[in-house]
Amino acid sequence: MNIFYTIIFLFSILAISSFFYISSDFHKHAKFNGYLQFISAFTIIFTIIALIIQTNSNREKVTADSISFYSDLKKEFVDEHFKLFMQYPQLNYYYNELMGINYNLPNNRNYTLENQITMVIFARLSTVLYFINENKKYEIITKKSFIDLENKVVEMLSLYFKSTIFQENWKFYYNTIAGDNVVNFVKKYFPNYI
Repeated sequence: MNIFYTIIFLFSILAISSFFYISSDFHKHAKFNGYLQFISAFTIIFTIIALIIQTNSNREKVTADSISFYSDLKKEFVDEHFKLFMQYPQLNYYYNELMGINYNLPNNRNYTLENQITMVIFARLSTVLYFINENKKYEIITKKSFIDLENKVVEMLSLYFKSTIFQENWKFYYNTIAGDNVVNFVKKYFPNYI
């Protein structure tokens, strides 16, 4: 409601000043025109400065948000895989195989849960790769940071692709719902699995 009264007040001032401007001869003096030009120039300069400040603060906010997102994404990509296996201890054989720990596969594997966990890994991988590709376009965070993230993904996948269970689920994922980001990434770093 205060905005409404403020607008009415401003329009009232504008109407009153317009009335005095029209009814007086002050606007015909050269000094008045000089004041108007000075005020106009001053207003333009302040508008430009305000736009520059707003653009810079917006760029800093986008960069800060991207760095925060990058940090969270990197942490989640690694941590969440471990938490998945902690939730399902019956899949310790799959975890051990992913981590390169020698472990004999049980006779009664849980194929459905193995596939679901692998799909979650690929979904998270897709998010990370999308972020990396977008960052390459706009260079929001430093090149070293996203190369570090890309190297972390390559290290993890090189370990994961040694697992026969992961390879089986990769074939299913690749032939059904794999997106371009993941397929291109695997083609680039792991061409033997395409």
